[in-house]
Amino acid sequence: MKIGRKTQIALSAAALLVALAFLAIGVLRSHVVLREEAPPADAMPPPSLIGPGGRVDHAQVQKFMEQLQPRIVEMQIGDRELVRNATFTGVARRDGVLVLTYDPATATGKQACPT
Repeated sequence: MKIGRKTQIALSAAALLVALAFLAIGVLRSHVVLREEAPPADAMPPPSLIGPGGRVDHAQVQKFMEQLQPRIVEMQIGDRELVRNATFTGVARRDGVLVLTYDPATATGKQACPT
């Protein structure tokens, strides 16, 4: 079965439009990624933990302990950044959720591809 020239051009144009549509979707799409934010390294207990007479203020101790817990932060990243992070630095899927395995605030420099 021979395909005519006009049919060939129409099929090529349709394939090009589909490819461009997929590229546009990939550029515009974003993903929610979770990351753990570590507590500040210089976290010091406030002097108010020990009240008058050497008594411990348990409410203040509880507030201080909550500050030391890592917080989960949501980030929106695009398809391109997700692929780059998953390939070079680390995005893992845990219980169906994407989680960064590094701190994006620190510069990691150029790394070798693990594959």
